[in-house]
Amino acid sequence: MSAHEIPREDWSQFCDRFSRQHRGGRVTIESVAPNGQTRVVAHELPLQGITVDKAGGKPEFSIIVGQESGEQLTHAIAAPARLLFWETDAGAHEGLDIESADGHVARIRFRVPILLEAMDGVVI
Repeated sequence: MSAHEIPREDWSQFCDRFSRQHRGGRVTIESVAPNGQTRVVAHELPLQGITVDKAGGKPEFSIIVGQESGEQLTHAIAAPARLLFWETDAGAHEGLDIESADGHVARIRFRVPILLEAMDGVVI
């Protein structure tokens, strides 16, 4: 597995594309504190999207999961410092890490790594 850092100026475009590609895919979101303590925020819920809002000139990420026409959960990441895209050696998408300036990490992982060429309309 390898990580690719997404440049800050590409965050919005990357998240838009990633959200379109993976809408409905089952994800788990974990919040990892600087001391390593991990808390599960959402477990295997459908991804609705990841957005970057630049209100007030400062970016903030929002990860939206849940049923499209039902209950949803939004996990916000203020003061993001880094966006890392994780994939397997075969090119399958593992997920994302969004690191905050204070050292917290929002870890988004798919239930199974997703090879886009193999999806062909399948919701995971």
